[in-house]
Amino acid sequence: MSSRQQASAPNCVCPWWLAYTFDNPDKLGLEEKVDFILTFWMVHEVKNKKSFFSELHSNLAPGGKILTAEPKMHVSAEAFQKTLEIALSTGLRLCGQPAIRFSLTALFESI
Repeated sequence: MSSRQQASAPNCVCPWWLAYTFDNPDKLGLEEKVDFILTFWMVHEVKNKKSFFSELHSNLAPGGKILTAEPKMHVSAEAFQKTLEIALSTGLRLCGQPAIRFSLTALFESI
């Protein structure tokens, strides 16, 4: 992302990219809260989902959102439901499930 694009972008973060940029794999390493986090086709790879969603939640600004999308061809509806339950147990609120082709989705909000 160019510095011009960064300056005009909302305060967003992509955890998959962050997983490769910080030394501590359990922390995102952010210095400020963000408004939006996208986890696209990757949560099923996370070993400790509760810790992952807790870390995401702790880095959201009030009213911030997390959009999670998982591939339908790889993640079962039952497994995705378990992921939703884990995310909700961290204090996030489910505020939608937008349609994304080939994906199971959840839009969470920090409360």
